[in-house]
Amino acid sequence: MRKILLFIFAAVFITAAGICLSACFLGSCFVSACSGCAEDCRHTMGCKSCKSGHTHNYEYELAIEPTCTSGGQIKAACDCGSTYTEDLPPLGHQPGKLLDSKQPTCTEEGYEKYTCSRCNKQYRVTLQRQHNIVEDPEVPATCEHGGMSAGSHCSECGLEIVHRTTYPALPHNTTVTAPGKAAGCLEAGLQPTLYCSSCHKTFGGEVIPATGHSDEDNDGYCDACGTLANDNATPIDDIAGLLAVADNPGGTYILEGDISIAGREWTPIGDEETPFTGKFFGNGHTISGLTMTVNGNLGKVNCGLFGKNDGAIVGLKLKDVRIICNTASGSIGGIAGINAGAVSECTVTNFLIDQSWNEHIEADIRTNIDVSRSPDMSIGAIAGVNKGKISGCMSDIFSILNNYEQIYSIHDAMIMDSYSFIVNAKISVGCIAGANEGEVKGCSNTGGREAVFTVGAQKNGGKCESNVTAYIGGIVGSGNAPEECNDLGLTVQQIVKSGGRITVTDYKN
Repeated sequence: MRKILLFIFAAVFITAAGICLSACFLGSCFVSACSGCAEDCRHTMGCKSCKSGHTHNYEYELAIEPTCTSGGQIKAACDCGSTYTEDLPPLGHQPGKLLDSKQPTCTEEGYEKYTCSRCNKQYRVTLQRQHNIVEDPEVPATCEHGGMSAGSHCSECGLEIVHRTTYPALPHNTTVTAPGKAAGCLEAGLQPTLYCSSCHKTFGGEVIPATGHSDEDNDGYCDACGTLANDNATPIDDIAGLLAVADNPGGTYILEGDISIAGREWTPIGDEETPFTGKFFGNGHTISGLTMTVNGNLGKVNCGLFGKNDGAIVGLKLKDVRIICNTASGSIGGIAGINAGAVSECTVTNFLIDQSWNEHIEADIRTNIDVSRSPDMSIGAIAGVNKGKISGCMSDIFSILNNYEQIYSIHDAMIMDSYSFIVNAKISVGCIAGANEGEVKGCSNTGGREAVFTVGAQKNGGKCESNVTAYIGGIVGSGNAPEECNDLGLTVQQIVKSGGRITVTDYKN
């Protein structure tokens, strides 16, 4: 083993208590220090067997030579017998030729592959992955936009490194420079013009579109402004247009002129199963010559310009209405047989109802000869039965002819006095509504107002009676009391024949 005296660099430190010796070999320091040194020695190796006043004189021997990947060792010996060893670290590869490389990203590691210039071996150096961090500055909030706190993110993958908090925009510090105007049903509005002293901008002043009429309660009037809600109504100026309403009972219609339907047998618009649910605006015009002949015998019928109204009828005038009704039960009205919607500002002039029910029963021992009838009829110039609302309407010249006569014939003398035919009829007559189950308000009756009741019964054996109970009134015949109406009464004439009886109850409106 070779011995090398290594004093390439040496320094002696003399202190009050001892001597420290340091030496450098191949860039690594190896220190021998007196154990009696009083100073805080900065060196790492002390004297192993120091004697007072003795200065070691080491000879150094490279026991194991270090390589790129493994460490080495130095052995030192003094003539005093003191020895020690010192481990040398591996030299590490010395980069030579670059063979291959891959740059790291924020999600993957990279590498560099070299040939070592010292040992001529290939080795690989791992390059740690790392984000490319970009600092995001704070953005103060203003009245024009929100703000954000400072933060950071990776410009490669977008990962948020330091979270940024968002702040809402500050309110404008405004003053009104020009007032606004609310939008109406038909007139556009205007937003106020504002000036912000913070951002020095003027804004507002935009046009607000007209809202259009709103008729949520479907009474024909705008809920907001109270005017007629007849937007986009289909105009009617002839009989064909009037007849077409029945094909679309949910539409909106407006009369553009007077129409005569005289000489035509009218079929009511809408019935119990398919009522009229739209809006019909008379627009102050008149429909004249309404004529109907109804043959229902004991069946219940609903007669009028409209059979049943669930919608709105406004501002319509009817003139010269004549309805011949050969039935015992039903609802007869000029505007509607039954009103379950709204009828307002309508007028019926010269309203004539000729209602007649004559029944002839012939019986013998082979037939069911005990007969009982209870017909119920309601008649009014505006509506026979009102279940909705009637307001501001008028009846002018109201006339009803009512005739209930029965004939009962028994052909077998043996049973002639044993069986009966009894009729107990009810009729409600009012110049506005016959029977009122809803609301009648602000209506009036003018001109002639007359009701003539004829009641009688004929028999050929057995018992035959015809009893009529009539509820009459200038505004309504029966039901709920009208409100704020002008009632001039109704004249009643009774014609009672043999076998007949009539009881009249006058509804004091």
